[in-house]
Amino acid sequence: MKIRYVWILLIAFMVGCTLLVRPIGGNFRHDPLEMGMLSAEARDLVEDSFKGVDKSRLADMHTHLAGIGTGNSGVWINPSMTSGWDFYRRIQYHVYMSASGVTDDEIADQQYVERLLKLATPFGPKFKMHILAFDYFYHKNGMVDAERSTFYVPNEYVYELSEKYRDRFVPVMSINPYRKDAISELKKWAGKGINKLKWLPNSQGINPADKALIPFYQVMKELKVTLLSHGGEEKAVDGEESQALGNPMLLRLPLDLGVKVIVAHMASLGDCDDLDNPGRVESCYKLFIKMMEEPKYEGLLFGDISGITIHTRVDHLKDILSRQHFHKRLLNGSDYPLPGVNIIYKTGKLVDMGFLTEKERELVNEIYSFNPLLFDFVLKRVIKDQATGNKFSGSAFEMPDWYL
Repeated sequence: MKIRYVWILLIAFMVGCTLLVRPIGGNFRHDPLEMGMLSAEARDLVEDSFKGVDKSRLADMHTHLAGIGTGNSGVWINPSMTSGWDFYRRIQYHVYMSASGVTDDEIADQQYVERLLKLATPFGPKFKMHILAFDYFYHKNGMVDAERSTFYVPNEYVYELSEKYRDRFVPVMSINPYRKDAISELKKWAGKGINKLKWLPNSQGINPADKALIPFYQVMKELKVTLLSHGGEEKAVDGEESQALGNPMLLRLPLDLGVKVIVAHMASLGDCDDLDNPGRVESCYKLFIKMMEEPKYEGLLFGDISGITIHTRVDHLKDILSRQHFHKRLLNGSDYPLPGVNIIYKTGKLVDMGFLTEKERELVNEIYSFNPLLFDFVLKRVIKDQATGNKFSGSAFEMPDWYL
């Protein structure tokens, strides 16, 4: 029986079995435009969540684009995601497609965008989503390594969508600084008005503390381009060497050169070497907080709260909520499509930890079944340390003046 069960699972992995995938990601029972079907209590909770937030400045600063390259988007995914014997990557691909509401591979990229636009509707006409490009893995010699790249989202695609949907999308470029044309690309896209740059060092092979990148950082500062860089462990990457690149302390180099830096997820997952104390290992989050407390980084260092309600990251939630003086330096992000991967959110755990009541849990779960993007926002607005009353300030969900 055990052998038969294993083979059933393997076959399910290979064909992307809906019965297996949906309970993990994308188990939506309603169209996001059918919000009127929500219970009265859930609708009230949504309405209350917008109170205290200026909806004209409401934004999602961390929204991923995804796809498989349909419609000449230029998006690329590693072939191991859809073929071969890497069952983990195969199921990961199907989960992400399901979480994104993609049901037709022939029009996957277009379907992804259309659903994203639908999900944004309840936030109002001024709501902006900062959509992220994503560059390949590059070696220091300037050579691309497609085998070590998970996916690629071109700057051209992000820019074209932002031009087509100016009322909703704001483009964020991604340029691996080890590219031979990195500085010219930086100038090119900054010249088109893009002033944010996305890195995921662990997945792109970037060492933010590499002094060879100083000329790149100097141009970033000159062009007033802000760096949004992943902090902490990255689950899509294997190997300690790659994980080490997510150490937030490596970002001191661009900070010391005057570049504004946003650390994604507040580095809330994994452990990192304390570079100030060789041989000592600390949570990546604590090292990020240590940097936030350094006066010289006031006005330069920020954190985004994308993903911080994922069950593997919530251990730092009490501390984050307690640091009210930092909330003006926090930025909201959904890390979409991750809110659609329901297995990584455990609202029952948040009840056990004292951040939600059981009734609130029922209501946010109901909202999830309609709109995972709205679920992410409402959950962050509702969570509260029951012992202290601490919760996220409304300012954490509004675009600050310097970000515009």
